[in-house]
Formats: sequence, structure tokens, C-alpha cells
Amino acid sequence: MENIYFVLIMVTLLCVSLICNQKTQDIEEQFIIPSCVLRTHGRNASGDFVTRSIQNVSSTTDRLDPKDYLLYLPENELHNPIIPAAKNVTNDRKDDAYVTFDSSHSVNPKYRFHPENKHQVTFLLNKKKFGTDVRVSGGNNTFNDISITKDTMIRTDRFNQILNINQSKKQVTVESGVLLEDLNKALFSTGMSLPVLPECMKHSVGGAVSTSVHGTCINRGSLSSYIIDITMVLPTGKIKTFTKKDKEFKALTTGLGCLGLIYSVTLQCVDPFTIRHEEILSNWDELSQNLKTYLDSNNLLQIYLIDPYDPKLPCVVFLRKKMDIKSTEEVEVTQDYNRNLRIGHAHQILGNDIQGKFTEQEIGVGLKDLNDAVQNVVTFVRGYKKEFDLVSKYPIIIRFSGKDKNSYLSSSKRKTTAWISIYNESEDVKKDCLDKMTNEIEDRLILKYKGRPNYSKRNFLNEEKMSLLYGHCYRDFQYVRNSLDPERLFTNEYIKRVIGE
Repeated sequence: MENIYFVLIMVTLLCVSLICNQKTQDIEEQFIIPSCVLRTHGRNASGDFVTRSIQNVSSTTDRLDPKDYLLYLPENELHNPIIPAAKNVTNDRKDDAYVTFDSSHSVNPKYRFHPENKHQVTFLLNKKKFGTDVRVSGGNNTFNDISITKDTMIRTDRFNQILNINQSKKQVTVESGVLLEDLNKALFSTGMSLPVLPECMKHSVGGAVSTSVHGTCINRGSLSSYIIDITMVLPTGKIKTFTKKDKEFKALTTGLGCLGLIYSVTLQCVDPFTIRHEEILSNWDELSQNLKTYLDSNNLLQIYLIDPYDPKLPCVVFLRKKMDIKSTEEVEVTQDYNRNLRIGHAHQILGNDIQGKFTEQEIGVGLKDLNDAVQNVVTFVRGYKKEFDLVSKYPIIIRFSGKDKNSYLSSSKRKTTAWISIYNESEDVKKDCLDKMTNEIEDRLILKYKGRPNYSKRNFLNEEKMSLLYGHCYRDFQYVRNSLDPERLFTNEYIKRVIGE
């Protein structure tokens, strides 16, 4: 009998040990995917990203240590590219501060998480072992406090996988932490391209969707127009995929980060396209009178007002148009002797030529109001130079985008838009003076033309302005927010100011 009791005691202790070990695994947030290949990645001596298999992973014995930056990839998805972790958006500062692109805002949050899968986010939300104000950030390509919180910050830089590529439908499903730049490079190798290529490709997919990032194309809306579905980790911890059939969809496609965490997005892609780029000199009077003609033949038109202080308003005009060349053809970047003509793939041509430490304000107006709006902006810029000696070395840039239909709060909603970007230095600048000019330009363009500020750039948006600009769509968005996040978990001062308490 003593032997039987001893065996029973040992079995009981073993069971208790197994249960405790399972709970420990849950607390440590180790999530094992069966039948996987363990892969690691980094850069080789040439600076190129490389990925290699390490070993077969057993779902019962081997475990993943997050500090090793390893990825799990299901065997049936080995054909899909893997985007390396975006190290440039993983802060390695000694003070561990999150800093915006123009250094206008910085914060050292009380809690910071770098989850590696959606289940870890669910774990965090369910356990609520953090504060109340949660913000999600993939990159730091912002010029305001939309991502700033002193409480809890979730970084998505390890959500870095392409989950599925459907070449027949030309659709890609990608985790939200992937940078647009890396995604488009991976797509190019499969004969696909993002439909919208913004001036800065350092946006994460989640950030680009949250703020309806636009490109430079008169007949294409923002990235929000090309969302097929979006998978969210909701404030309750529930994981749900939304499509156009769901009433919440139009809120989520420009969600400003206040409706939950975007885990993945399925995007409608296009064939890779080739661009003919030619540069000409002009002035604003001549250009504005012939703008329609230029746009009719150059759907990727871009304008630089190179010296807003010159009465003639000299311009450099980028005449850009899509060429009728098959996507599978190899096209070398070419240029003539005076560098005014280039031909190349879209990702080789499109992009921002502005370099240095700068800050940016961007407001979208209707095409019919562009000339008047430019004259107003120039008047402010000249006035602040004369009165306060506030001078910018940067040009004013004008881009164009088509209408958005899939979003309540897209800045391009139902309006072909001309975007006016005003750049200034971000270092050694008279901040109070710059803030004053930014606010006055914004107020004038909103009141006169219902101009819509870019959410991620410098802005002074508030509830009154949002209600004026978006009307019932603003109220529809607030209704969805009340439904998805009634406790206001995913909020911060920016959201309180722009969307409400």
C-alpha cells in the first residue's frame, strides 16, 4: 500500500509540474507554431537582406527566444518573401525614447512592447498589465503627437512577414509592421506593385492605412482605397477580420490608431509600371493657366515652387506619366546628358527629393481652389519672412491624388485633391513662430476651401475642424469608436483633441 501511495503522490506532483510549466509558458508569451521551419535573417557583407533556415522546429520541445530576432514561417508559405525586421524603427537610443521624424515630439513611455504575433497582443490586452492610454507605432515618420503616449506604446516592427500573395487576383496580405519600401521591393520580384507609392516609403503598412497615406497620381486615391480586408486586434483582445461588408470597415481604413491594433492588411496591387520623367522650368502663372492640360497628359505630375519669395514664383515641373511597357520587361534607368529626362520603374522614379532635417505641413484642397490656395500660402510665407525673419530653404511642393470612397475620414474622401506641402527646417527654427504660421495657414485653407490637413504631418486639427470637414462621416466614425473602444483604451492627447474624449 505504501508503494501505491508513493506512486500516486509522484503522479500528482508530475501533473502539477506540467500545469505550472504550461502557465509559465503562457505568462512568458511563447507561442509555438507546429510544423515550422526556424529562420533567421540579417544583412550580408554587401548590405543585402538574407534569410536562411536554421532547423526544423518541434512544437513540443523547441522554444523561441524573442531576443534572437527569429521568425517562424509555416512550411506551406515558404514561397512568400519574408521582410526583415525594420531595425530603423526599433529605437536603440540609450534613453529608450520614441522620437518623431522631425524631433518635434519625444517620449519615454512607461510601458513598451514589441510583440511578435497577434496572440501576444491579445495576451497583453486581456491581462491589462499596463496603463490606460495605448498607442501603436510601426515607424516614426510623423511630424506631430499622433503616436505619442507616456503610458503604453506597442511597436509593430516585428510584424514583418508577407502572409500571402495571390498573383491571380494581384493581392497581398501583409503584417502591419512591414515598411512600404520593403513590401514594394518584395512585390516587384513577383510581378506586382503597390498601387500607391507615397513620397516617403518609410511608412509602415499599418501607419499608412491609419492615416490614409497618398501618392502622386491624379486618378488613384490613398492606400485606403485599395484595402480588401483588415485584421484587427480589438481593445477587448478579440481578433477579427473586417471586409467591405462590415459596417466598421470605413472607419478602420483610416482609423488614426484609435480603434485597436492593425495586425494585417490585404491590399489590391497592380502590375509594375514604368514612368517617363521629364523636368521643365516654368512659373506659377503659366503653370496654373495650363494645369488641366499638364494633368491630362501627365497623371503623375508634381510641382516644386522653388522660391516662394520670388514675385514670379519660379517652378520646376516633374512631367511624369505611365509608359506602355510590359511589366515583365527589364527597364534600365536612363537619363539624357542634362539629367532632365529619366525612364525607369515606378519605385526607381517616385519618391521625395527633400533631404535633411525638416518638418512638414500638408493640406489637400480641391483642384478648382488650387491657384487661390497657393496664393494664400505664399502670402503667409512671405509675410512671416518680412515680420519674423522666418525663412525656409525648401520649396513648396504640390502633388495630386484621386478620390477615396472606402473611408469615413480619408483626407482624399470624395475629392480629387491637390496637396500643398510646406517644408521648414526642424533644427534652430523659431518654433513658436512656425507653430503660429502653421495654424494660420491651416485655418485659412480650412475656412475658405475646406482644405484637409494630413493627419501625420504638422497640424492643429480639433473636433470643430473635423466636424466641418467630414460632417456626418465624422459622426459615423465616432459611432464605430464608441462600439469598438468604449473604454477609450487606444487613445492619447492627439485623439482626444481630434476625435474627442
